[in-house]
Amino acid sequence: MVLSDLTVVVCCNRKDVYLAKICIASIRYYYPDINIELVKDNGNGVFNTGDLEKYFNVLVVDLGLPKLGWSGAKFHYLYQKPVGKKILILDADIVFIGPFLERLLPLISINDYVVSSEETAFPNAEWVKNIYFDIDAIKEAYPSYNYPGYFFNAGQIFLTLGAVDKSLLAEFFNPAKYPFWQKSQLFPLVDQSVYNYLLPTLAAAQKIKLGKENFMIWAGGNELLNIALQDVIDKKLEQGLVHWAGCLRFSYVSQMVRGDILIQFEDFYYSRICFGLLKKNTRRVTAFLDFSLRNIYRKRIKKFINFNNL
Repeated sequence: MVLSDLTVVVCCNRKDVYLAKICIASIRYYYPDINIELVKDNGNGVFNTGDLEKYFNVLVVDLGLPKLGWSGAKFHYLYQKPVGKKILILDADIVFIGPFLERLLPLISINDYVVSSEETAFPNAEWVKNIYFDIDAIKEAYPSYNYPGYFFNAGQIFLTLGAVDKSLLAEFFNPAKYPFWQKSQLFPLVDQSVYNYLLPTLAAAQKIKLGKENFMIWAGGNELLNIALQDVIDKKLEQGLVHWAGCLRFSYVSQMVRGDILIQFEDFYYSRICFGLLKKNTRRVTAFLDFSLRNIYRKRIKKFINFNNL
């Protein structure tokens, strides 16, 4: 398998397209020629991605639905063709911090899915219930389920189209009926909950091949604090990608965790598009004003309202 056999798919909507631009800019920084597709959910408003398409060679994929809903894009894409196509499907709040794909190509080539795993000896912990599922409830509903020793975030998964039969997906996802997700009581975190049950179960039954590796860095953890921006710029890192899952997100990205990394790739994005300097300055002023007003509301007005409701 070579890089040209892999397609990177980024999913976004109007509210997080500013992050999708940074995400795609980071991919292009390390991989100028890799195939990139964009899935746009217009459910909360139509938005323009012309600069991404023109200057970053991004193909917009129309899934034929006016709104895709919470993580629905990532499952709707599973019904696309051709069968056997290898993709890396991403949430918008992700950036590459180095050219890491090469080290994973052998693993991707021999597996149907590859996930970035997180081992834990405490699958009944409260944090597991909050971000995956209640493992006791899963075992009651599916007695054959065995905890594999790890969980994984579903915001970044390498997968092979057609590896999981549509009939198996139907129990969890109905592509014809919005909001699409079935059994939300058992699988509250939609695709992430479903995948953490389904993929290890199918792998244990030898119905799919599932690989695991460590390629996601969580923005809220300590590992990211030790990464030097200059190493990111100099393309020295092979760890993988950073995901801001569960972290505070602002359109004024400098205020996010490791905003320096986000700014680096936002600058790269605007450096490549027409009238980029003007568009960058306009966006940052607007984002700063939005951040400042929201900050005033959170720190002063909201406290005043809450005080008067006592």
